Amino acid sequence: MGRDVADRTLRRVIPDGVVVPLVDALAALRFFGRDDAASWWQALLVERPTMQLVFRRHEGELLPPRLALMLHPELEDFELPGA
Repeated sequence: MGRDVADRTLRRVIPDGVVVPLVDALAALRFFGRDDAASWWQALLVERPTMQLVFRRHEGELLPPRLALMLHPELEDFELPGA
């Protein structure tokens, strides 16, 4: 489920949506040097603590972990929070 961007009272099913845990998304942004973006999202989450990030399948290709490591060896150093 997701909220409409223009009218936050509307909830919509996102059939091709994939939820990304917020702590993981923030850690990934920081790992890849996107500290400004991570700070922006972190500030928004203070305002909306129950918010989740949902990515639609067509917004980008999600890779299985082993394939991601093969294509991006730098991910070897990426540690998920709490792992």
